[in-house]
Amino acid sequence: MAKKLRVVLISTLFAIFVFSLAGCKLGTSLEDVIKNNNLEAVVSYYANGGVFETGLNEKNIYYQSGSVPLNLGAEGVSVQSGSVSITKIDYDFVGWYDLQLKDGESPYDENGKLKIPENEKPMNFSVALASGDHWYVYAKWVVVEMLNFVLVTEDGGTMSVTAYGNTKDYANGDLLNTQSFKTGAVQRPNNPVYGTVADYTFVDYYVDKECTERPVWPIAAKGGDEPADTVIYAKYIPGKWTIIKDATDFAKVDFSNAKASYYLYNDIDCSGINYVKSSTFACTFEGNGHKVKNLSVKFSQTETRDKISAFGRIESGAKMLNVTFENLNVTYTANEKIPVIEAYLFAYKIDEGATITGVTVTGKLTLNTYMLNGNNVTVENLDDALSNWLVGGFETDEAALAAWTGINMAKDDGSVTLAIIDNN
Repeated sequence: MAKKLRVVLISTLFAIFVFSLAGCKLGTSLEDVIKNNNLEAVVSYYANGGVFETGLNEKNIYYQSGSVPLNLGAEGVSVQSGSVSITKIDYDFVGWYDLQLKDGESPYDENGKLKIPENEKPMNFSVALASGDHWYVYAKWVVVEMLNFVLVTEDGGTMSVTAYGNTKDYANGDLLNTQSFKTGAVQRPNNPVYGTVADYTFVDYYVDKECTERPVWPIAAKGGDEPADTVIYAKYIPGKWTIIKDATDFAKVDFSNAKASYYLYNDIDCSGINYVKSSTFACTFEGNGHKVKNLSVKFSQTETRDKISAFGRIESGAKMLNVTFENLNVTYTANEKIPVIEAYLFAYKIDEGATITGVTVTGKLTLNTYMLNGNNVTVENLDDALSNWLVGGFETDEAALAAWTGINMAKDDGSVTLAIIDNN
């Protein structure tokens, strides 16, 4: 990346470039120009690794006494004799600094390198030049450090992005986007690429291509004398998903939406969240091998449901995949005598055509009731009570569960574990 600093052609003060003697007759010497124009001061500009538009790395400009020297490269600075530019690949121009040379001292060392002072001093271009002054200034540069966003697709596939009517394919490992540190540390972008992504969903940013460690935002430039870009990996997964990263995201899930697809990004703890109960489970929920822990589902007598469970009826076409519900708690509370109800931990029915694969549930069903002999009673982990078929509840009747060959249940110290391996 070349950074070019250009000075526009506008006459602002009398200065003559050693390489451009505008208005001079052929054969006119530099000495004659200096003498005829009363040029009594000079500033030597050294590009310090860069080059001027002439291809040279230094430039002398002569001035009349009392003139303010040109701060080449500064915004709005213009010169009489044409445009000037200075370039250094992969660097940004900082400004001009004093070489701090003694009288008669060469600006170069024995190896031909500029003698950059240990204590650098920026030049003050507001000071007028006096007769006989000779300033030696050098360009200071900083690395153009970029933040690069590199694509990681979980399946190693190619991702198409459409922006402004054009579609571009990105292979796994391609550069998606870049941002500069020029204005300071970079905050987390909402998306790593501009446009509409087809058939993939952005998950998050990572500092490693294996996508195991997330960065800490904002990200600052590393600094240093050599270009050293920072690489951030943007992970995408195939399909169009709503990503669940925490309990707040989980609380927004609409399990009854058959068109919705949810992807559990990591283990989440649902302690204390206000879970919105649903009477049906119709969506696709990919747990990605993670856990939903400490989810509590509470029902009261004022609700009109005759069947109680965490996920209601799992409908045909619904998919629940590769997830563990750890310490799932379903509670029903009745404050007066009620007829018999049906209560379940996981779901009260699983329709034919539903897919439940790699799902494990541990938890407890608690009924705070006013049903037995007119007394308040708390019943936990029901066996063959209130219903004769508790799908995902506490039914231990082998005949009742025979239709669901992939369901395994085991009680352990006041809780029940339901491992649903595959019901297809």
